[in-house]
Amino acid sequence: MRQLPITTTAHQFKKYRRSSIPLVKIKMLPQLCFVLWLLNLGAAYEVPKANIEVFYPKGFQVSIPHDKGITLFAFHGKLNEEMEGLEAGTWARDIVMVKNGGWTFRDRVTRLKPGDILYYWTYVIYKGLGYREYDGVFEVQTYSNNTQVNESTAKKPDRDIVMADVAYVVPKAKIEVFYPKGFQVSIPHEEGITLFAFHGKLNEEMEGLEAGSWARDIVMVKNGRWTFRDRETRLKQGDVLYYWTYAIYKGLGYREDAGIYTVQEYSNNTAGIENSTKKSNRDRVTTEAAYKVPKAKIELFYPKGFEVSIPHEEGITLFAFHGKLNEEMEGLEAGTWARDIVMVKNGRWTFIDRVTMLKPGDILYYWTYVIYKGLGYREDDGVFEVQTYSNNTGGGESTEKKPDRDIVMADVAYVVPKAKIEVFYPKGFEVSIPHEEGITLFAFHGKLNEEMEGLEAGTWARDIVMVKNGRWTFRDHKTLLKPGDVLYYWTYVIYKRLGYREDNGVYAVEQYRITTNKPDRVIPTTVDSNNVLCFNIPL
Repeated sequence: MRQLPITTTAHQFKKYRRSSIPLVKIKMLPQLCFVLWLLNLGAAYEVPKANIEVFYPKGFQVSIPHDKGITLFAFHGKLNEEMEGLEAGTWARDIVMVKNGGWTFRDRVTRLKPGDILYYWTYVIYKGLGYREYDGVFEVQTYSNNTQVNESTAKKPDRDIVMADVAYVVPKAKIEVFYPKGFQVSIPHEEGITLFAFHGKLNEEMEGLEAGSWARDIVMVKNGRWTFRDRETRLKQGDVLYYWTYAIYKGLGYREDAGIYTVQEYSNNTAGIENSTKKSNRDRVTTEAAYKVPKAKIELFYPKGFEVSIPHEEGITLFAFHGKLNEEMEGLEAGTWARDIVMVKNGRWTFIDRVTMLKPGDILYYWTYVIYKGLGYREDDGVFEVQTYSNNTGGGESTEKKPDRDIVMADVAYVVPKAKIEVFYPKGFEVSIPHEEGITLFAFHGKLNEEMEGLEAGTWARDIVMVKNGRWTFRDHKTLLKPGDVLYYWTYVIYKRLGYREDNGVYAVEQYRITTNKPDRVIPTTVDSNNVLCFNIPL
């Protein structure tokens, strides 16, 4: 066996590569710099370092320059408190519009003083793939508008200060409570608003920006207002709503925090008074006659699979199912199954599971959600006990003689392809599946050397929305993986508008792949017990 001398030139390496050497070993010590120079791995896209500007008396902004191919910029941060991994943080904003050659998140209300520290991470979707900048730290030292609270600030106001004062502010929410049940939260429409969200809890303070018991995005304005409507909750005088609201205005997100509303009277002026039955109020009639999510129809199939559906009605644009098996739901948690159905089929909105094997006595706990005429409605606390199969098969011989269409569908339904995982030296890896007509999204969720807890997001949580070179590919360009490391993961695919998962993925790192300066030339490698990097060069 022959080995390349450490002083080998690129020309000599090519000569060796064309020879019949089956194996080349290079010590993974100072000589690695030669390997890196020789292979010319190339630099992948990196998120630009964020430019942070702090304004007096309040506000700050975080921005990166525009680059052709960027379609989203996100900022996640906390003040004077380190981020725990990839947590959302106090600020969690997706910026979807470039302005003046940059992608900019702007906070117009926070008062920062010298010595304050911003801990943050940023995320960019570039040419359909997601990239992060980790562990950002910024200490406030001066103000970008060069004001130190002196007389000159009053004589010559800075544009940034003026903008901070006159910028869009989420209107104070109008809250109306109805008798005997229901309430609504609304803000007036203004040109530029494209979304209004309400997050709240009853008689319990919100912990920062938690989702809350109610967490609804309203995407359609009605009668000049953006309105969240709850039609089921019975509120009594003295109850307190704690909440925060969020609006997307001209492509940027704004919040109204720390909202508190104490119920004192009913907006329909009925409090159980006798004359309320004699002369019904329009709001009360609306409450009683409002849309209600239909009771879900659940069908179980043998040997596996089930479906949950509701009938179509003009005005429905989305149906969602959230459920768990043999375990009660904790409030409005996502559950084991969490699917949004965006297409009606055969007159019904249907969620289909084709892999779960259910037996008599199993119990499905669930809740459903429907967007009807732009507003969201829920059916809570669903419970379904498995007793019989909808295809009338009990595992007997008749299933072989006359197979049911539903069983056939369950067996031939789409299955997420096994992910192909490649680890690169000295850093990075990629996870991919082949493209197939009908796929519109591929998602990868994973952790390193730590098992996933069910369907948690994981350290890596990426939605890939663009196919490239015939594959849907997630690429990590920074992680250093070594032989023996284990990736635990699950993948998710939207295929013909329905979602499918591949669970419990496990991949142990055994070899590297090193890309040369020619993209189509890849050299598989291994590391032996003597800490030697081995290039298995084909003849």
